[in-house]
Amino acid sequence: MPRGVALWLKTNTKLTLEQISDFTGLNLMIVNVINTDNTTSVNPIRTKQLDWLQIENCEKNSSMRLKNLINVEKLRERTTSGRFISQMQRKKIPDAIIWIYERNNDVDHKKIAQLLKTRKDFVKRTIDSFLLEKSSFNPINPARFGFCSEENVQELIDSK
Repeated sequence: MPRGVALWLKTNTKLTLEQISDFTGLNLMIVNVINTDNTTSVNPIRTKQLDWLQIENCEKNSSMRLKNLINVEKLRERTTSGRFISQMQRKKIPDAIIWIYERNNDVDHKKIAQLLKTRKDFVKRTIDSFLLEKSSFNPINPARFGFCSEENVQELIDSK
């Protein structure tokens, strides 16, 4: 994708190769030799990475740098949240729910579900069955099994 954006910027704007290289993260020599034979052009305005005003300002002043309008950290955060949870870990989610519930029984079920990446109705059913039969659960800290970080658990427990 960066090569396609670099090609589009190179052919459709008057930006310097350094500006294009800085924005795309590609080496200056790679930007210099990119051509239409081996790369498909990608419009960064259409993908909302840039806007025309920013490009025009950078064309006028070669010392200015382009800034990506998309927050890359949020994208990374969103893509890493859908990770695989093994069958063995999935079986420990009810114990993690109970561990949190025992430390603060006023915590909203929705917050527990978000923290452990499960459904609110599952949290409610787990707590209801715990209240009926406490002996079948073995409360475990969810941070110990990588469901979330220790800071997130403490924040949830401390919230009222």
